[in-house]
Amino acid sequence: MIFKNCTVITCDKGNNIYKNGALVIKDGRIVAAGKEEKLEKKYSSEKKINLKGNIVIPGLINTHTHIPMVLFRGIADDLPLKKWLEDYIWPLEKEMIDENFTKWGALLGMMEMISTGTTTFSDMYFYEDIIAEEVKKAGMRGVLGQGVIDFPTPDAKDPQENINIFKNLAEKWKDDENINISMCAHSPYTCSKDLLKETKKIAEDYDTIFHIHVAETRNEKDMIEDKNKTVSPVKYLDNLNILDENVLAAHSVWLDGDDIDIFKKRDVKVSHNITSNLKLGSGIAPVDKYLKKDITVSLGTDGAASNNKLNMFSEMRIASLVHKGYNLKPTVLKSEEVLKMGTINGARALNLDKEIGSIEKGKKADFVVIEKDRINFTPFYSPVSNIIYSSTGDEVKSVYIDGKLVYEDKEFKTIDGERVKYEVEKISKKIRSKV
Repeated sequence: MIFKNCTVITCDKGNNIYKNGALVIKDGRIVAAGKEEKLEKKYSSEKKINLKGNIVIPGLINTHTHIPMVLFRGIADDLPLKKWLEDYIWPLEKEMIDENFTKWGALLGMMEMISTGTTTFSDMYFYEDIIAEEVKKAGMRGVLGQGVIDFPTPDAKDPQENINIFKNLAEKWKDDENINISMCAHSPYTCSKDLLKETKKIAEDYDTIFHIHVAETRNEKDMIEDKNKTVSPVKYLDNLNILDENVLAAHSVWLDGDDIDIFKKRDVKVSHNITSNLKLGSGIAPVDKYLKKDITVSLGTDGAASNNKLNMFSEMRIASLVHKGYNLKPTVLKSEEVLKMGTINGARALNLDKEIGSIEKGKKADFVVIEKDRINFTPFYSPVSNIIYSSTGDEVKSVYIDGKLVYEDKEFKTIDGERVKYEVEKISKKIRSKV
C-alpha cells in the first residue's frame, strides 16, 4: 500500500519530516517513507490511499497504565495517594475485580487509547491473560505485566501464585507478535526484599522488562523495608541489585542527584506520569535533569482512576508545559523532544525500539493519521507544534497497527463499541452501589 499526500513525521534519529510525503507499507512493515514524488517513481501499488494533506505520526506508546481501572474513573478524586489506595481503590478491587470486570474494562480502555492514537501500551494489573486475549483480538500491541505484591490479589492468594501466573503467561505468549509479557513487582514498599530479588531474577530468566513503581511520593522512603529508614527507594533497589537497563521505573518523582546518577549508570528507563502525579499531589519529577543525563524518559497515563484519561496527547502537552513553568525555562521539553517521549522513547523503555516507535524502513507499520483541516490547527505552520500544543486527540482520523486499519472516522474496526458500553454500564451500577 502507498499512503500519499501527507506530512510524515518520522521521529527517527534525524528527526526527518517529509512534507508532500508518502509511506509505503508491505506485509505489515514499513518499506519506505519520504517525498511522495520520489517514492511513487520507485514503488508501484494497486492500492494507493490519498491522505488529503493530513499528518502521519508513529503510533503513540503509553508506558505505564492499569487499563481495567478505567472502570473506577471519577470515583475517588482529589485524594492523596495513600488514602486513595488504602481507603478506596484496594477495597473496591477486592470486591469488584474478576474476569468479567477485567475484560470489559480492558476493552473500554483500549477504545479510549486507540481513538487518541495509542497503538502500544504497557500494563500492570491482574488477570493479564484476559487482557492479552482482548489485545490480540483488537489488533493492538501490549506489554502486559501480572502485578506481584506481598498480599493477596484478586486472582492470586499469595505472591508465589502470581509468579506462577507470570510464568504461564510468558510461556503462552512467547511467540506472539502483538503481546509481550513483563514482570511487574508493584513497588519497594509493597514487596519484600526477597520478593523483589526473586521477581527480578525471574525477569532475567525470561528476558523481559522489570516494571515497578519507584519514588512516586515523598514519604515512600519511610515505607520501604529498611532498618534505618533513611535510604532512598532508588538506593534501596540498587543495593538489592535490582536496577539495570531492563528496568522500567514508573513515576520516579522523588530522586536526588545521587539517585539520578544511579539511574544513568544502570541505564534505568523512566515512565513519566505527569497528570497522575499532579492530580494525586505527588509532585513533579525532575525530568529536565534526567534528559540532561541522557536517561530514557517515556510517558505514561497511569490508570484512569488517578488520571481520568488515557489520552497521550494530553500527557505530551501537560508534560511540556508543566516543566517549562516549573523550571522557569521555556526551552525545557521542546515539542520535538516531547513527541519522541511519546513514541520512540516509549519503544526504548519497552525494549521494542527495533520494531516500533518511529516511521523507518523495516519497522512495524504502526502509525496514526491526524486531520490537518481543524480550526485549532489553523493557521498551519508547524505540524509538531500543533500536535503537542494544539491537539486534544480528537483530531485522530485513523489508526493503523501492523499496517491494518483498526480505527477510522470515529469507528472501531476491531472492537464492538456498543457492546462494550452496554457491559460497562452493568458493571458501573455495581460499583455505584458500593461507593
